[in-house]
Amino acid sequence: LYGKLLWCLGAIALCGYIFLAIRLEQMTGYYKCSECGYVYTAAFRNVLWAANIGRRRKMRCPNCQEVNYHDKVMYKEQSLQRK
Repeated sequence: LYGKLLWCLGAIALCGYIFLAIRLEQMTGYYKCSECGYVYTAAFRNVLWAANIGRRRKMRCPNCQEVNYHDKVMYKEQSLQRK
């Protein structure tokens, strides 16, 4: 009984840490569409369910509605320098 309780508490803590890590990823910085260059802040649910490769996530752009991998940028000004 003690082992199962410990396992359940560990699983709950792990889920909490994963949730926190994704929330911090969503709150920090912006995403830049590779098609139109639009820079935006993604909703938590979009970041949670989006496929990712490193710092890129496959999401729908709110501006052009294209679905592709969007780059993570830390500042809106940073995206303007790369054009």
